[in-house]
Amino acid sequence: MTAKELVEKCGISLYGENLRVVNAGNLVPEIKARKPEIIKYLQGVEAEKKEATRVYIEKLDKMGVTEIHRVAAMWDKYRQDQKRAEESETYTATVAMPTIKTADVLSANPVGAAYVQAENYIMASNYMKSAAGRRAMEAIMDGKDYTEAIAQMEAEWTEAATKSID
Repeated sequence: MTAKELVEKCGISLYGENLRVVNAGNLVPEIKARKPEIIKYLQGVEAEKKEATRVYIEKLDKMGVTEIHRVAAMWDKYRQDQKRAEESETYTATVAMPTIKTADVLSANPVGAAYVQAENYIMASNYMKSAAGRRAMEAIMDGKDYTEAIAQMEAEWTEAATKSID
């Protein structure tokens, strides 16, 4: 049995410098004997996940998604602060109005704007709308034309919504 097969069959994961085993059964001697190999395999899997995450974040940065989220968060914080100030006689707004407009950031990053639009579809409670958004996000991340991805997403959702009404 390979290290991968042992990990999958026994539910093995890293726990610091040791292994956490969920269901070893009669494989305890084999797991103990192959502990270094299993640890090396799990560390490799962990490194692959970290690299994939790094590449994903890098793509988001290049598309401008990180900047769009940052500006949106600034405006959310500003609105929350203003609301608190209006509702409370003692609370004073401490956050100045952001100088960057969300619309400006969206127009400067059209691919990122399309990605964020697809992200918003994913958060829908309707599974068909969410699935359409997921497919559009994946297409945009894969470098396909973002306008086509969004058009396809909207067409899928319109078709699904129309079918549910009929």
